[in-house]
Amino acid sequence: MKKTSPMTAINPRHLQTTEPTRRVHLSYAGQVNTGQFVYTATQEAEKLGLTGWITRAYHGIADLVVQGPASKVSTYQKTMTDNEASGVLYNLADLEELKPVQNEKSFARQDF
Repeated sequence: MKKTSPMTAINPRHLQTTEPTRRVHLSYAGQVNTGQFVYTATQEAEKLGLTGWITRAYHGIADLVVQGPASKVSTYQKTMTDNEASGVLYNLADLEELKPVQNEKSFARQDF
């Protein structure tokens, strides 16, 4: 019978820490009255595996909520704000930290 060292018997997944869930309400201003903003916001959230929702822009402001691992929410926020390469500027007008919700399954466009 082959001996295993104590280190081989440890499952490395048990050593990983669980990242806290973060939920934020973001309001963006700028060129947000186009379908491009909704498309970009939705695609980026889905790419990062975030949940939440986005609403239509009113008076030059678009509202959305994203939820997921804290680092991915931060990446989302940075990506949506620092997208000058695309030639479209989305300015973060407001950010509010929210309490995470359970059982949210996807990122959805709320039809109005």
